Amino acid sequence: GLTTEKLQRLIFGFLGAPIPHWAIWASTGRNDLVSIARTCQAFTEVALDILYHDVKLESLLQVWHAKGILRRVQTPSAEPEEIVFDRVPNSFDYQRLSYYSRRVRVLNVRYRWYATGTQMSYGTNFFPTFIEAITNWSTQQAEPFPQLQSLTWSGPGEVELVSCEAIILASPRLKAFTYGEYRDDSRSSSDSWPTLLRTLASAQSLERIEINLDLPVIDPIGPGTRAGLALCRLIMKPNLKELHLPDYVLESAAVVSSFASARHLERLTLSPAWKSVTGGVTDVPRAVTLDRLSHLGGTLDGMKTILAGPFVFRALTTITTDDVLQTSFYCSHLRTFFGLVGNGCPVIETLHISGYIHLDTVGQRSHFVLAPLRACTRMQHFMLHMMMLDRDGIRVHVPQDFNPTDMDWSSLISSWPDLHKMSYYFTGSSEGGEYYRRLDPGPRGTTRTLMGFSRNCRQLVSLVVPLTVTLHDTSAALQDDILPFGNFLRSMGFTNYSIEDDAVDVLAKLLLRLTWDDVGFDWSDLQGSEEGGFDLRSEKNLRAAIKLIDFIREARPTGTPPAPPGVRCHCMLPKQFLPYPPT
Repeated sequence: GLTTEKLQRLIFGFLGAPIPHWAIWASTGRNDLVSIARTCQAFTEVALDILYHDVKLESLLQVWHAKGILRRVQTPSAEPEEIVFDRVPNSFDYQRLSYYSRRVRVLNVRYRWYATGTQMSYGTNFFPTFIEAITNWSTQQAEPFPQLQSLTWSGPGEVELVSCEAIILASPRLKAFTYGEYRDDSRSSSDSWPTLLRTLASAQSLERIEINLDLPVIDPIGPGTRAGLALCRLIMKPNLKELHLPDYVLESAAVVSSFASARHLERLTLSPAWKSVTGGVTDVPRAVTLDRLSHLGGTLDGMKTILAGPFVFRALTTITTDDVLQTSFYCSHLRTFFGLVGNGCPVIETLHISGYIHLDTVGQRSHFVLAPLRACTRMQHFMLHMMMLDRDGIRVHVPQDFNPTDMDWSSLISSWPDLHKMSYYFTGSSEGGEYYRRLDPGPRGTTRTLMGFSRNCRQLVSLVVPLTVTLHDTSAALQDDILPFGNFLRSMGFTNYSIEDDAVDVLAKLLLRLTWDDVGFDWSDLQGSEEGGFDLRSEKNLRAAIKLIDFIREARPTGTPPAPPGVRCHCMLPKQFLPYPPT
């Protein structure tokens, strides 16, 4: 049943819920929890549990700061101020801090932070004393962090890494560990990394590990190095479920081969290391089945190295670059990558690739670059968004094998009957920072591709593909048997579209016959050059666009699907175009 304590946790939990740091009320919840904790003894335990569930080390140590164990000192350069020990903690001090630390589930240790507008950091003598304190604490049979489940550590030096090991060893329930390094700090050292990696590998409860490193902290990583051996041991950790590593570690054949023993690994993410990656040649004698790996993310080069390894992926359903902030690749890398996915990932359901792309003709195909993915018959969500950096701020130059015809699309989607979301488009940017989406050459697909999606993908929810709309092709399409999209469809985008002015009327009629009333049409990307096509920057074509929208809003020709009760069509135009009245 719902006990008094459970009810308190439910109510007080709203005050401890995560709030964006930029919100003006961000500190209100914590202040309220402090007030509640002081109200009466019955509320204290629950309020403090929530208050100290997720804390930063400097906040936790305020208990010692208030007792004169720690103090702030001014550095010669004025910033940052440093936190140093004024005296060594005694058993009473441990007991006092333990009253709060035993409640901590999530701990964040930052090397630098801001307090009341002043940059702060830990002094040079802080962590050696802190290590001694934690060691003494543990020997007194009072674990410092008995409930700690997630530890995030940001510290560049060797002493900081030793302190990190001490907390890991003193946290028997630790499940997740994240390490992030300051790139601008010169105290990075590789000496302690093998020890830390071995500590992580031996932590029995640890299941999720994320390591974000700058070069050359654990470089070299060859099979004979201490770091390489420790990293291989970490990858082979029996209960490891999620792992996030910099992709350059895959240059070691031993590291790639070690994934053959990662039988419980479910998620693998490979973050960018700011240099090209060429995967090492593995020495695994035969193909190994990875039964549990369901999520592969990170850079294209890193994922390509894993997919090219001697592995069989029977559970891999998601491949994505969404897990990293930015990535870049060449067209030739994509060609190889899609070939590997088509040949080795039969149960893939979600494939999201986005990033900056560099044009090249290496390995250019005579067929559609996505053709190998016809083997992925369970595909449900597909996205390919390519940003091209070009001095020609007018058009996006697209290789021929990335510019599909109606036949290319038909061949692909006939194998994807369960497709829910399709997003395939390009953007470019000029040196002035302006974005443009007009393809050169123009899209080879026509409105017949829309009809192909409506016939083959009956569960489609959203659709964005580049098409050229002409009066001739669209009029011919209207003469065919038209099967409307399934009633799951909710949005259709027009990125990379090229629409002739005289094709607006027939396009409106086709869209009305293909879609239900509750489909949203996003016109916000219908911008191109005034040399032709559908250009919202010219008043003539803008009026044509409004005319098209009016058709869809007001006209429903006989024979189209009936609209569900109470649902209306909604269309979007950029705000700057709204003042122009329709003719």
